[in-house]
Amino acid sequence: MAGLESLSEDIDSPLGLAGSFLPAAFVMWVWAVQLDASEREGGARPEVDSAAWAARAAERRRGTGGKGLPGPGGGPGGTAG
Repeated sequence: MAGLESLSEDIDSPLGLAGSFLPAAFVMWVWAVQLDASEREGGARPEVDSAAWAARAAERRRGTGGKGLPGPGGGPGGTAG
């Protein structure tokens, strides 16, 4: 039954590879969860500044906000001069 032995060898290789990657992925996941929990305990501030985000959104709604791409008419608002 040489055919079964070669089939077993063909299956053992991917299983061994998966068997080494899965524990490594699990350890990295636990580490990430631990780091996240320690940042929350340490009072780390969020990376997004809410006030700046709201000001930028208000600028966009008003249509101001710096240099944009020129419009179809060549000017910043899209109207030809």
